[in-house]
Amino acid sequence: MPPQPYRPEQVERTRYLAAADGAFASLLRADDAKPWVINKDASGFFWIQEYPIDAPGTSDYTFNGMIFALFGLWDYYQQTRNELALKLWDGGLTTIAAYYPRLRNARLVSYYCNTHRIAPLTYHHHHINLCMQLQWFSGHYGFARNMDQLLDDHPYPDLVSDDLPSGGTIAFAAGTYTLYRYATTTTGTYDPAKDDDAQTATQQVTFTRATTAPASMRRRIKGRGVYYRTSAGAYTGWWVGEYYPNVFLRGQWWTKTYLPARSLTFPANTAVDVFTYGTDGTDGSLKTVQWDHPSNAPFDQRATINGRPMLRISAGTLTGYWVWRGDVTTDGL
Repeated sequence: MPPQPYRPEQVERTRYLAAADGAFASLLRADDAKPWVINKDASGFFWIQEYPIDAPGTSDYTFNGMIFALFGLWDYYQQTRNELALKLWDGGLTTIAAYYPRLRNARLVSYYCNTHRIAPLTYHHHHINLCMQLQWFSGHYGFARNMDQLLDDHPYPDLVSDDLPSGGTIAFAAGTYTLYRYATTTTGTYDPAKDDDAQTATQQVTFTRATTAPASMRRRIKGRGVYYRTSAGAYTGWWVGEYYPNVFLRGQWWTKTYLPARSLTFPANTAVDVFTYGTDGTDGSLKTVQWDHPSNAPFDQRATINGRPMLRISAGTLTGYWVWRGDVTTDGL
């Protein structure tokens, strides 16, 4: 046989696969071995520990570390079709699904780990994206619903867009509004040293016609709803509560994709508005639909559009239209 040409990509693949085999082998060593990284908890659930430095029963049980390790298991299975890797992946998904109520901190920032009940903002937004990716890999809508809850509990605070300047525009309908000041950092972020977003001042303002104001932040105020922070003009630094259609942030923000598409249901004998949108969040078109029976449609995205959580229909006669989540049920709920 003639000598084979040198293929550096094959050498690299062999080297990385050997490293992956070694990493996978570490997941077959239970907590009665040293070193160890996996254990069963008192309820019999399988865990991959990010910090396996303490006795198994007293480890952190870190949520994001567990999920990142599961992604590695998924990648390993895709390359090797190792059935034991698939079983560990399935067991890990079962653990995350069962412990999601311990991860979630309703209307607040989610918990970092199961043991210490610490709730840092930075990891909350990791959890949002990790739940989205769990739905992509597993195909199970339950993880997508988890992502929805976490996103509603504590939305992304910064008004940063891929295709628009940083910051946003608050639209006000004519009317009277209460503005608030809260004990936050100078930029409006949460400051645990300032008494948990304590209210420090209020004032009322009246607009005789529809108007707008620039915004620098949209976030949940602890113990309250979602508020916008004005960033220029007479009311700089004051907050106003989100309340569609009276007060809302113009445009499409924080778009998340579902893979595979999920299912929504229009209620029977109920008129429901569906929308398309222009790039600035203005309505491109509006259509009202109604059926004499519950009617299903797939949806592949969610976004906050003009201050409301909206779902994008991805097939059928309403393809490309958005519907307010409050007008439909999703995945049989």
